[in-house]
Amino acid sequence: MKKKTTEGITRLPRGGVLLDCSRGPIQYGAVPETIKDTMTMATGVPTVFVVPPRLLSPDRAVSLAELEFPAYWNFFLKGRKVTVVCLSEQREVLTRVLSEAVFGPRVPDSREFSNAVPPSAPD
Repeated sequence: MKKKTTEGITRLPRGGVLLDCSRGPIQYGAVPETIKDTMTMATGVPTVFVVPPRLLSPDRAVSLAELEFPAYWNFFLKGRKVTVVCLSEQREVLTRVLSEAVFGPRVPDSREFSNAVPPSAPD
């Protein structure tokens, strides 16, 4: 279901663009579930991602840097590292998001818990 618009450039159905390079594919933008677009391709899930200047698309209300699943796929299943090319101010945000996805928040935010269940309630 991919659409090639120019030789070496593939527009992914869910969003983002895949660039064919001599060292493997490079993906520009990573919207949610975009891994499903690349998993079945001959080149597989890219290990290099370029993050657009904006992390969120206000028009579509989606993240343009959903890197968790491609990072998991490459690291845990394929034993490969992922390279993320981004602006310096995006690095802190992306590092925090990926860290929380794997390890959880450093300090729990009480606003994320319901007051309906007391902390001493059994599991």
